[in-house]
Amino acid sequence: MKFGNLLVAAVIAALPSVAFAEMTTPLLDKETDAIKQYLWKQGMSTAPTGLYLAARYQLRTEICGKPDMDEEVQMYLRDATVEAPAAVIANWHATFKKKMREVLLANPSEAREFCK
Repeated sequence: MKFGNLLVAAVIAALPSVAFAEMTTPLLDKETDAIKQYLWKQGMSTAPTGLYLAARYQLRTEICGKPDMDEEVQMYLRDATVEAPAAVIANWHATFKKKMREVLLANPSEAREFCK
C-alpha cells in the first residue's frame, strides 16, 4: 500500500511542473511533440524522447551558455540506437535540434523560459 501512495504522490507532484512547462514553451513543445508523434508512429518507443533530451542539452549549452553535458547527450544518442541505426538517429537528432533552435530564436520569451 505504501508504494501505491508513493506513486500517487509522485504523479500529483509532477502534474504542476508538466503543466507549467507546457505553458511556458508552447511553440517549442508543439514542434517537438509533432516530431515525437511521427517517430512513435514509425515504431520507435523511447528513442524520440532520448533524441529530444539530447538536443535539449546541446541547445542549453549553445544558446543559454549552460555547462556542457556531452556525456548525457552521448548516453541518450547511444540508447536511441537500440531502436534505429546510428545514421537514422543522427538524422533525427539533427532534425530535433534544428526545429528547436528555430523556435527558440524566433521566440525570445520561450528562449528565456528554456534557459531557466
